[in-house]
Amino acid sequence: MPGPTNHYDKDFLLAMVHGGTMLVGLVLLALSSPVPERVRVEALRSGLGSPRLAFSRSAVWLALALAGVTGLVSLPQFIFSFGRYCVIWALATANLFVFFLMFCLLLEYCRLRFRTRGPGFVALGLFVLCVLPLILARLLSSMALAELSFLTPGVLALLKPDQPDVAHRVVWLLVQLGVCVLLFVAWVGEWKRLLASLRKPR
Repeated sequence: MPGPTNHYDKDFLLAMVHGGTMLVGLVLLALSSPVPERVRVEALRSGLGSPRLAFSRSAVWLALALAGVTGLVSLPQFIFSFGRYCVIWALATANLFVFFLMFCLLLEYCRLRFRTRGPGFVALGLFVLCVLPLILARLLSSMALAELSFLTPGVLALLKPDQPDVAHRVVWLLVQLGVCVLLFVAWVGEWKRLLASLRKPR
């Protein structure tokens, strides 16, 4: 009994750390995300209306860096059994990447599109993408619905490392990445619209 119990405790602890990393990353990205008006003022002062200016100020790059650093930091937890658990590590790291990217794009898009109402739409977006699938999964007793949440693929993989169900979770991660692609397209469009307004004749 001590062996399996200790193994379960370790898996639970890793899943909790994964969830805590998501929360910390969310806070860091929220603090680092640029206020669109500041980017607009900087563009006016510098005379640059190129989307590159907005992209370089965006927190998207921080989202990628956070996912990469977190993946490297967590690697030692799996290194002695990497051949067995490399898929679990990859799923957890991919989940962090997709979650951070989704949040960053959603936050900046809502700030650009809805201005002062942006925080409310960010909260709504996070509810739909992260919390609503968990509520539906509970009501309908369907674990498949829980996998739709941006919060769960990595957590569930870490909680059940001996039952990775790789194909199923990769599919849901790809679906979530597709949502990020749609957000990215909308995000680019809003930045271009903001910077294009600087070039309009007065």
